[in-house]
Amino acid sequence: FVILAATGTFLGLMYTPVTSEVVYQGQVAKYAGQSVPGAFASILRISYDVRFGMFIRMAHHWAAYIFIAAIALHMFRVFFSGAYRNPHEPNWFIGSVLLLISLAEGFFGYALPLDGFSKAATIIGFNMTGEVPVVGGFLQALAFGGAFPGQADQVIPHMFFLHVFLLPALLVGGIGLHMMILMRQKHTEHAPSSRNDDRTPEA
Repeated sequence: FVILAATGTFLGLMYTPVTSEVVYQGQVAKYAGQSVPGAFASILRISYDVRFGMFIRMAHHWAAYIFIAAIALHMFRVFFSGAYRNPHEPNWFIGSVLLLISLAEGFFGYALPLDGFSKAATIIGFNMTGEVPVVGGFLQALAFGGAFPGQADQVIPHMFFLHVFLLPALLVGGIGLHMMILMRQKHTEHAPSSRNDDRTPEA
C-alpha cells in the first residue's frame, strides 16, 4: 500500500483527467501528430517522456496486483484457519470491505488511461453496474458520475477523484481500523475448542 501511495502520488501529479482531443507531440512515433484524448496523451508522456516514468507506472501497476492478491491470500488463511470467528467477526468484515474497495480502486485506475482497453472495460463496468436491481441507476451515478462513453468528459474526472482521493482515504481508514483491532485482540488465530481437551480416548 505504501508503494501504491508513493507511485500513485507521482502519477497523479502528472496525469491529466480530460477527454478533449489534443495533438500528441511526444516520442511515440505511432501517435505523433495525431489527435488523442488528453488523458491518453498524458499517459504517453508519463511513460515515454518523463524520466523513470515507465518504471514508476509499472511499479504502481504490479503493486496493485500484489496488494489485491495479498489481501485475498490473507483472507483465505483467516477463513480456512477459522480465525474469522468470534470475537474476530468485526475485523473479518472490515477486511472484506477493504478487498471490495481495493477491487473498485483497481477498476477505476485501469479506466483512467482512456485507451482502447480501458474504454472497453469502463463500458462493461458501467453496463454491469446499471443491471443491479433497484439501485443500479444510483450506483452508476455514484461510481461514474455520468453515462459512459456519452458523458466521458464528466466520467473521467469523477473516476480520477475516486481513484486518487476518496478510495485511498477509505483504504487508509480501513487499514488503520483493521490494525487497531488486531493490536487489541493480539492475534488472529481461532482458539481451538476446549470441550474435549480433558477427555481421553475410550478403549
